[in-house]
Amino acid sequence: MAFELSQVRSQAAGKLVTEVINELRDLKMPQVQFEVSIKQQPAEEGIPFPDGRTFVFNKAGVDIVEFMASTNLGEPVKPLVKIASTGEISRFMLALKGALSKADNIPVLVFDEIDIGVGGRSGEIIGKKLWALTQNRQVICVTHLPQIAAFADSHYHIQKTVDGNRTLSNLRILEDESRTEELAVMLAGLQYTEASVSSARELAQKAELWKETHGKTP
Repeated sequence: MAFELSQVRSQAAGKLVTEVINELRDLKMPQVQFEVSIKQQPAEEGIPFPDGRTFVFNKAGVDIVEFMASTNLGEPVKPLVKIASTGEISRFMLALKGALSKADNIPVLVFDEIDIGVGGRSGEIIGKKLWALTQNRQVICVTHLPQIAAFADSHYHIQKTVDGNRTLSNLRILEDESRTEELAVMLAGLQYTEASVSSARELAQKAELWKETHGKTP
């Protein structure tokens, strides 16, 4: 069973690499190389394979699976967990979840500051990708980029305040004009203008129109 599972994993890894690379290309990371490393650790007292070799095993089989990547052109692939920045890790996770959206059943996904190092053009793409994931799960995203926030079905504002010797986090739901004003602040800062409000409203309307066109399946 472990041998058969290892073979199936190797076949699935090739498909996953193709899907993730396509997702990363959409996320404006076309230079990134991505590989899935599947190795086994030999052991005299391990589980035997048909060719006579024996390997360390556990309840998941004999494979040691690791995601490998190169985020800069000309650099060799290395373990993703060791080389990727916080923003890159978030986008890799988004790419993986997009590729695996029909396979996994994790009900809630949390993306914390996925907008690190991302501009407005890429932000819109990330917003669309995040919203697409909500087809069959809940997605919570912490973001400072209005192009991403505009795609939210529910928008909350979180603010820290100091009360005596305590720091408190306050959460407030944003609806209608309060949401438009918050998008304007995200676009232009606290000293926003009517032009900023108009741009924020246009941004929200554009996102809503896209969501209606790509509406969720029943």
